[in-house]
Amino acid sequence: MGSLGALRDNIALLKTFALSVFFCYIVIVTLTFLLFILFYSDTTEGLSAHSILIYSVKNYHTNRNLADFVDYIQEQLDYMQILAAYSSN
Repeated sequence: MGSLGALRDNIALLKTFALSVFFCYIVIVTLTFLLFILFYSDTTEGLSAHSILIYSVKNYHTNRNLADFVDYIQEQLDYMQILAAYSSN
């Protein structure tokens, strides 16, 4: 609690805190926008969710990290389907 009082008394700390919160907000908004463009774009060429999926399937056995990631996504999707089936009953 002592540091909060010092933050209010020292204007430089207050400005630094405000700027760090602002930049974190800008980074979050930018990343959200990029993810939206990536997964909701209707592109026939280039980077899209479909092209990432095709790349992952083609290179499943060549890269162990990629295989682990694909396995994790499949487990999570199976878990969500089980929850959806359970909640609908």
